Amino acid sequence: METTTQPYEDPRPVPDQSGCRPRHPTRRRFLRQTVIGAVGILPLSRWGATVAHAEADGTIAMPVGDFLNSMGACSSLTGRGETLEGTIQALKYTGLRFIRCGLEDRISVRDMIELHRQTGARIAYGLLSGGTDLARLLNEARPLASAGALLALEGNNEPNNWGVTYQGEKGGRDLSWLPVAKLQRDLYKAVKSDRVLKDYPVWSISEAGAQTDNVGLQFLTIPDGAGCLMPDGTQYADYANCHNYITHPSWPGLHDNQTWLSASPGRDCPVDGLYGNHGRTWRKKFPGYSEAELATLPRVTTET
Repeated sequence: METTTQPYEDPRPVPDQSGCRPRHPTRRRFLRQTVIGAVGILPLSRWGATVAHAEADGTIAMPVGDFLNSMGACSSLTGRGETLEGTIQALKYTGLRFIRCGLEDRISVRDMIELHRQTGARIAYGLLSGGTDLARLLNEARPLASAGALLALEGNNEPNNWGVTYQGEKGGRDLSWLPVAKLQRDLYKAVKSDRVLKDYPVWSISEAGAQTDNVGLQFLTIPDGAGCLMPDGTQYADYANCHNYITHPSWPGLHDNQTWLSASPGRDCPVDGLYGNHGRTWRKKFPGYSEAELATLPRVTTET
């Protein structure tokens, strides 16, 4: 039998001028090795090896696409020194599937649609910091929806830091939060009654735990008998919205399972998480959902 030999190719990066080899592979080499690795793993499932291992461990394998679909980033696209080309390149490299932005960024709708066209990423578009212009939000969201570029609509960003003036009333921060609540109520009602936008989810305000008065923003829909300043049955959102930063003044330093605990829906969360905003509000301790209810509450994290 005739045999041939192939010259050995050192897989390590080429030494630099100092004679040292870089510790990390180049982007091109990393991507090539990742593809090769994936091709080598996939055939195992043909013989049931991967499935049997999953069943033995009680772990269900999930497609990587589902994981990437859950991940996004906050970006102004072009509004704060970024360029559209640079943002597109970053999304293609990371694989992130959505961008969170809003009225304050003053982004061209055309640019948002072009970003979606080139990357597939969609836009979570919101009122964000101090925004109150519902008409503009909906007018700009409709062409995004028609182009398949819209993911969701979001309420105000951290009204404890950026107050609002709505219908002539100032609210948020250390004032009454009734104007914030009325604005979020009207956002939800406007989206759900809009022919183009009605099927898109509405995300709540962030930092509902900072309410100065109990307007019920810790709930997606205020339940009967909750005793809030807004009426029972007031609908605010389809998803709760958290800013559960993994580093927080209440939990300084580095810890085991830091990101896992920060994402916990229960009272064991040591940072500004779901429980402190929608279970028992961190500022005035207004009651919200039970821990059992929080475990299955639809929710998103928009800053972490």
